[in-house]
Amino acid sequence: MRRKTKHKLTRVVFQVSRLMEFCTKRELQNQTGHSVYDWPLVVLKELMDNALDACEEAEVAPVIEVAVAPGSITITDNADGFAAKTIDAILARNNAQAEGLSFRGTPSFIVGKFRVPGVLTMAEFEQVIADARKAKASN
Repeated sequence: MRRKTKHKLTRVVFQVSRLMEFCTKRELQNQTGHSVYDWPLVVLKELMDNALDACEEAEVAPVIEVAVAPGSITITDNADGFAAKTIDAILARNNAQAEGLSFRGTPSFIVGKFRVPGVLTMAEFEQVIADARKAKASN
């Protein structure tokens, strides 16, 4: 005679952000209206807009410093910035998400259904994206 078990399998639906669809080179060109060669200027403009908005919200006359170096653009303004509580909450949420996905370092990515830990070259990233698209097409 077979015993009935109390254990029951439950189905868990895995949801993945569609963010990667918006991060392709073609889609970013469509969204910004600029080619990849203009992206540093697009980033600079967005950072400047953010700094001006922050100063306006803080009701202070803007004092904005721009530092450009190979591979980085830094904008500093005299607004209040984020409250420490806000930063702590964002970091706690990010850490909880990383632990939930079993990430053990940075950077880490999810591409399609693939978990990708560590630094990748552009060619490796393109291959992971191609693999994810191929896997999606076969489903």
